[in-house]
Amino acid sequence: MSRPSRQTRRLAATAVVLSLAGCGGAPRALPDADAGRVHLATDFDDGEVEYPLEIARHDRSVVRLVEVGGRPWISVAYDDDAWMPLPLEGGFYAPRHLPNLSTSAVAPIEQVVVVDGRPLTQLAIGDVAFDPASAPRGTFSFNDDALFVRLEEGEPRPVRIEHLVPVPVGEPDDDVWRVDVGPYAGEGMLVLPGTSTARTIAPGGERRLSFGCFSTLPVAEGEVRFRVLLDGRPVWSRTVDPGDDSPTGSFHFASVDLPPIAERATLRFETSGSFALTGFAAPMLGPVPSDEPPTDPDRPNLVVFLADTFRADGLSTQRRYADSPRDLDLANLERLRRGSIEFANSWSAATWTLPSHASLFASQLPRGHRVESSTQALPASVETLAESLRDAGYRTVAVTDGAYTSSAFGLAQGFESYVQGSRSRTSGLRRAQAVLDAHDGRPTFLFVQTYFTHDPLEPSDASRVAVGLPADGPSESELLERMSGDYARPEMREILALYRAQMLDFDAAFGDWLRDFDAKGWRANSHLLFTSDHGEAFGDHDWFRHIGPAYESQTRVPLLWSGPGVEPGVRRDATSTIDLAPTLLGLAGVAAPPSFRGRDLAEERDDALAFTSWTSGDDAAPFARARRDARLTATDGATKLMLDPVALSPRRAFDLATDPDELRPIRSADASWPDALARRVADVVDGAVAPDREPADLGNLASDLRDELESLGYLSQDPTER
Repeated sequence: MSRPSRQTRRLAATAVVLSLAGCGGAPRALPDADAGRVHLATDFDDGEVEYPLEIARHDRSVVRLVEVGGRPWISVAYDDDAWMPLPLEGGFYAPRHLPNLSTSAVAPIEQVVVVDGRPLTQLAIGDVAFDPASAPRGTFSFNDDALFVRLEEGEPRPVRIEHLVPVPVGEPDDDVWRVDVGPYAGEGMLVLPGTSTARTIAPGGERRLSFGCFSTLPVAEGEVRFRVLLDGRPVWSRTVDPGDDSPTGSFHFASVDLPPIAERATLRFETSGSFALTGFAAPMLGPVPSDEPPTDPDRPNLVVFLADTFRADGLSTQRRYADSPRDLDLANLERLRRGSIEFANSWSAATWTLPSHASLFASQLPRGHRVESSTQALPASVETLAESLRDAGYRTVAVTDGAYTSSAFGLAQGFESYVQGSRSRTSGLRRAQAVLDAHDGRPTFLFVQTYFTHDPLEPSDASRVAVGLPADGPSESELLERMSGDYARPEMREILALYRAQMLDFDAAFGDWLRDFDAKGWRANSHLLFTSDHGEAFGDHDWFRHIGPAYESQTRVPLLWSGPGVEPGVRRDATSTIDLAPTLLGLAGVAAPPSFRGRDLAEERDDALAFTSWTSGDDAAPFARARRDARLTATDGATKLMLDPVALSPRRAFDLATDPDELRPIRSADASWPDALARRVADVVDGAVAPDREPADLGNLASDLRDELESLGYLSQDPTER
């Protein structure tokens, strides 16, 4: 029986601590189609943890695990001589030993600083920088690796200061426990170093335990060790350096085949080593699958590979713009195109990453799901593609590069495992390759997102030379400095060449992934869709990069579909990224939720419309306020309408066949003015874009996530820095 996707309940504070305990509830049975499998990340029964538990010792401070109000907290108790005075009255600072423990990495979690028994007020939440000189009395804040306090007037030098942060142990979703920690969000359990948790399993023959292990960056330098024991005997172990994989920590897929057992046995999951937030992801016990991925034609594997910021004219057949490349050879992508249905007229739902991904998962335009700014998350009430497939018995896995594709923004809904963040352009793809080794016999929905083609543009020397640039030529930042905001300067052509060079680097890495996909047997029973979330502007329509007006360079994206029974060819009906979700559900034999606005692409429709919108997280900035054009567009593939976003009436139109750069609007006096198209748009636009819910506003962004977004060119007040 599939579990409801909306029945989320929160435990009382006294029960939350039990995730550290070591006693587990009964494993959960999965849908009927997956008989014989049980999920071990179930709710927790009563248990105890020994408090306090020392977890690290520094020169002038001690880090412990303590209990406060029935919940586990991490505490740093500083000696009085750990505090260095600042050049302002009552100001002191000391090293900050605790990592960011926020479960979402967006809204900073509750933190407490107590000075000689008196709590201080947290200051500058979400600020990038902190100036101690401006700090009011009785406050604390952070800057990089330092903790700052400013005492009340007349207070003496502090004797004892304690910094406390609650441990994000997770929460239940129906009868499965979910965690959201650093590199991982999804079903699983937090098992801190020095603790363990156990599950009782029934007698049976040989079975496979599939799971993952995750760790944030440690409080102190050192390794973290993971072990699984069967009735006290180790059956699997791994030692990791949490800093190897991503800026936030480490994640690894794993599995072990268990021997037959004649009577009930105990599986114990334990961690040890340097203190970090550690645990086990989506532990699943089931039959030992074959070496090949599942091959049930009625439940095919479903894979979406999304190359962020990949313009449609990366494909040789889509080079329609004045600045399109003439001789760029993306050999691996071209090979995939020739074996796929190519949708020659496909658009993204928005001009930047966050609302576009929300639209793909929810099959709605941004004004439907309401994710329209940089601090909004996909509401939990929105039904998603991953939720529908999970409840139908699919293994749902996402591997993303984080930032606006992190769980912080609500995008992990329905994913059993959501692996996020990477240290390099290739490490995320290596994790996506690891998924291909980790199947457990269930059909898989795999979503892969990579920022490989997103700025900063730092292509290899070989790729620079391949597009006609010198290997030791100027960097992107140097070119931007020379331009000084003038998009017509020759440097813009060099930046565009850097983008093409980075496409070449991506194609090489994508080719490695595709070869692994084929070599490991996934091609036989998998539908693979390749697309992007938006394009990129290089000076056209007075815009650079994305998050801008919904002209073609920012909204037209590649869409390729290959899989069993899919006949390669070209389709010219108008398609959108909101069509992917109902298409995938159709392949799995699952009914699409009523809220979905896209269509199943298995049916070719000459009358199809595609909508796209400009939703700007920086709308308060002057450069964005001044650009009210192209807020909402609709197209049938031949003609494109730009609509008033409020009145939903046509403002102007373009003939995309004769004017792909959208430089010559069709005037209303022309006989070719698309009155019939405008009437069709009016008939459907209300249902396609009308807001029907309040957005989930996250407030201030935490500094670590803000830094990550800024490294990708977001949150800037200057469009030349995007």
